[in-house]
Amino acid sequence: GLKGVFFTNRKIPLSINSVELQPLSLVDINEYLRQDLNYPLTADELERIFQRSSGLPVKLDRLKDYFSISTVSHVLSTPNDGIDSETALLTDSIPKHLVDLITELSKSESEENKRVYTLLKVLCVIECGETPENIMRQFRNYKFNLSDFLRLVNNGLIYSVTVPDLRDFKVNRVNPIIKDFVKSKIDKDTLETIRQNAIKMVSGDIWLNKHVTVSRTTRILLNNIDFQPGNAHLLILESLRTANEEKELNIYRDAAVSYAYFLERKCRYKEVVSFVNEISNWFTEKNLAYYRLKKYLAESMRMLDREEEAITLLEKTLEDFNDKSPLYNRSLHESMTSTLLLAYSECNKEKAFMMAEKIKKASEKNSYRRFLAESILAEKLTGTEKVDKLKRLEKKARNHNEIIIANNISLDIAALDSTSTDRYINTVLSSESSDYTRVRAILKKSEGLLSNSATTRITSKDIINLSECYRYLFIQRIDGLFNRCHALLWKALLLENRFDELFNVFLSSSLVWRISGQIDKERSYSEKIITALAVHEQSYPVYIAYLYRRSNVLMEKIIN
Repeated sequence: GLKGVFFTNRKIPLSINSVELQPLSLVDINEYLRQDLNYPLTADELERIFQRSSGLPVKLDRLKDYFSISTVSHVLSTPNDGIDSETALLTDSIPKHLVDLITELSKSESEENKRVYTLLKVLCVIECGETPENIMRQFRNYKFNLSDFLRLVNNGLIYSVTVPDLRDFKVNRVNPIIKDFVKSKIDKDTLETIRQNAIKMVSGDIWLNKHVTVSRTTRILLNNIDFQPGNAHLLILESLRTANEEKELNIYRDAAVSYAYFLERKCRYKEVVSFVNEISNWFTEKNLAYYRLKKYLAESMRMLDREEEAITLLEKTLEDFNDKSPLYNRSLHESMTSTLLLAYSECNKEKAFMMAEKIKKASEKNSYRRFLAESILAEKLTGTEKVDKLKRLEKKARNHNEIIIANNISLDIAALDSTSTDRYINTVLSSESSDYTRVRAILKKSEGLLSNSATTRITSKDIINLSECYRYLFIQRIDGLFNRCHALLWKALLLENRFDELFNVFLSSSLVWRISGQIDKERSYSEKIITALAVHEQSYPVYIAYLYRRSNVLMEKIIN
């Protein structure tokens, strides 16, 4: 095996043509930094470190230096040009032939070379990647062509990625090792022009009018952890950091609020928390935009099983934002208190019941708020009395077109009354557009289908649905639902002898378990998959070899 790595920016004679080293993964970064920190990193901190470093050891070493003199949260909240500028200007970490090629392109008078170098600059700004079609359309004045992309790929300056499960969807992305070096060579006016066009490409033509319409590419890339946090996130954040005038700053503030709303509406709760926390420094004035962001943040925390944090945030916010406030907005205030009620219902039943009584008295008959309050109060009941009450509420809510609360009540009924589970789950699936609620319904349906191995009726379509739920929950890190989904998908794939997919699920889930320190869980599933593959040893020698090596590592960690 490989015992050492020779790192140099000069060519050296080797007995092999090339050694390709991938950037460090989240797990690798966690292991790399663990010895230097006195506390474990959170999943959010790891993802922000990955975004900041691109998984490159040279950048991680720089971050480690800063972590030695300040907190992780402070370092990560410091703008890139506050800690990365020196690194960006150094070329020691970049292979000399790439530095020479970039320098040659930047100085060339050839029209073709100028065009290729401009394309490289564009891709350094759109750092999460983009399709050639969209770049050529949005930056049509530069007259880019496919040969320009191919030339950059062939020279190792960018690379092309096929997005998983989208066979014909190609994204081109800059080589992370050169990104900061190239960006350091872009003058301020050119950088702003590229950024303006890039925001228009990912956020729609009318983003300047407080309305962000996220492009199909951006939406698709949000579903893949390798492209997090997304171009819209990075471009809006960088625009806030570099805005010089208050008028310009207000435009980007409006765009930021609109994007946060888009993320929450699309059930991208982890992304909401990350984005709102990063832009909060530009929202210190307590206006409606400030309070909307607080609402989006609290709701997303609640959906990520962080109810206590949501409660703390909302209780503090509602001290100022109430019906006596000059900024009072009834719709926003009711949305906040509904979120607070739902958070209480998970953490503090007594407070939830008291608040539900108040909302029930103050809300309009047959409104969402009235149905929500009554569904919370139904928790006081037990047995058939509770089920009957919820069934009446569900029917009434659906008849008054309050589909969101009707579907949530339906999921409660499905969990309580096994005789009507299928009917209520199918009703949810046929009427619900929210990813989060659909995931809950699919998991409940799958639990029914897989409850008895002897009579299992699961189909390929069911496995596809479960796989989509798994991908969503893997990115969102909603631990309870993720663990349920993993167990169901594992059982389904095992029943169908789909061992390639099973192995990939193990790799993905083990990443989550390693970050959260669940070594026992990873070891348990490692043993399960080794047992499953043992009878097919000749067909899966690479998988089995990896699993035995990983199992030995886990055993050593448990012993130590």
